[in-house]
Amino acid sequence: MKSRVTGYPGFYDAADYIKSKLVEYNINVEIHRYVVAVPLDAESYIEFGGKIIKAGALWPNGIQTSATPTHGIKGRAVYVGRGRLEDFNGYNVNGSIVIMDFNSGDNWLNAARLG
Repeated sequence: MKSRVTGYPGFYDAADYIKSKLVEYNINVEIHRYVVAVPLDAESYIEFGGKIIKAGALWPNGIQTSATPTHGIKGRAVYVGRGRLEDFNGYNVNGSIVIMDFNSGDNWLNAARLG
């Protein structure tokens, strides 16, 4: 199933599935519609080693989204696993694009501290 973020096709698919199951069990379902601001993923990708890799955009920083210039960004890519301080040993990340595992928590702060 695709992203289930509010407003995306996967959201509606999941809502329809849940509704159909509740109705199947004879549960009365009411739908309440409301307006909410959501991020729009305009086909994010990473170009690396001549390959284009689809990248799913994450929920932005509050309502202010992170901006990338129209010409993109370029830099040396450095993979640091979970982003723990010891994962940075041997790497000079100043001016680099740091890539870390999704479940790295707040360890992105280590990348910011190191350059």
